[in-house]
Amino acid sequence: MAHTAMALRDLQSPIVLVAYGAATALVPTVGFAARSSRKPVSAYIMVDGPLPSAEHRTTDWPDAPVTCVCDADSDMAHQAQLRGWQVVSGDISDAVTAASAT
Repeated sequence: MAHTAMALRDLQSPIVLVAYGAATALVPTVGFAARSSRKPVSAYIMVDGPLPSAEHRTTDWPDAPVTCVCDADSDMAHQAQLRGWQVVSGDISDAVTAASAT
């Protein structure tokens, strides 16, 4: 995690964190590293992958809006909706553009 925090320090804030596939499970860890580097995440976008474990849902995470880009009938979509996260089907660029505008 220290390596990730150091890599994030050179990025401009705020950060829109986009993860694809298996990397979606690591989103809370990367979000924590960003906070540690004083680089706030303005939005999390997870594309076609497993959602982070429910144990990561604490008062600390998610600390920004979460959007899941996946098939509307998928298990990922249903789990995301249960967590109150936005679900988008279609092009990832639409989700990134919408998240960047907030």
